[in-house]
Amino acid sequence: MARPPALYRVARALRRVGVVALVVLVLYAAAAAFSASQVRPDPGGGATRAQLDANGTAEVRLALNLSNPGLFAFTDLTVGVDLQLPNGTEIGRGGTPAVTVAAGSTGVVPVTFWLPVAASQGLLLTHDLTLPLRLALDLTYASLFTLHATAGQNYSWGAPLSRLNATWGAPTPLANGSYSLPVTVSFDDDADFAVAGVALLNVTSAGGSLCTQSALDLATGPYSAFQQTTPIYVPASCNLAGGELTVTYLGPGVVYAMPPERLP
Repeated sequence: MARPPALYRVARALRRVGVVALVVLVLYAAAAAFSASQVRPDPGGGATRAQLDANGTAEVRLALNLSNPGLFAFTDLTVGVDLQLPNGTEIGRGGTPAVTVAAGSTGVVPVTFWLPVAASQGLLLTHDLTLPLRLALDLTYASLFTLHATAGQNYSWGAPLSRLNATWGAPTPLANGSYSLPVTVSFDDDADFAVAGVALLNVTSAGGSLCTQSALDLATGPYSAFQQTTPIYVPASCNLAGGELTVTYLGPGVVYAMPPERLP
């Protein structure tokens, strides 16, 4: 029996190679698709730290633990962050640089987002909040698939001036006819960063005229309490009856005036 022509033999060999390559490609794609279906973005367990920048914005850094149980690496992985107030209003945004998470491992993804403390009208400055945090993950998987996944968790925000309070005591008459008015300022620093600033204490008469002004340095470490009493010296010409005490906090990029307290 005569052998088939050489061209025919080459074509048949190429067909066999093509079939084998197709089978390998199908198996590779099937394995990648199965592994991709096992991707479980897990935003839980990440450590956080924060700082208050000079512009009055809190910079929060989250070490996001991301599990990749599949057979192939995550590449070009980026994470977008969106934070909301409990009423659904967006309050902060952030994201990550592009990173790679190896197959069968848990990677630590550095996420940074910003919260406008100065622009929040005292909300982030004085209130501890639970903020819904949404994560949007985009990545390339097995060099074949571009995946988009979402996950969410709650972020606990600790206010630097939580439970801020200012109270006054009974005025003490002095020999020259003036008065000494004791004022106590207190708060809890529930933030990851220290508090440094000044409380301006203004006393106005019933007619709205400024009687006197004093300043109290505020400084405490994270997760600690502050309480200090300072005397304000009010001249004899100022009628305290019906006047007001106003406390204004001045910090890095932040100016916040507490509601005025009516004097007796």
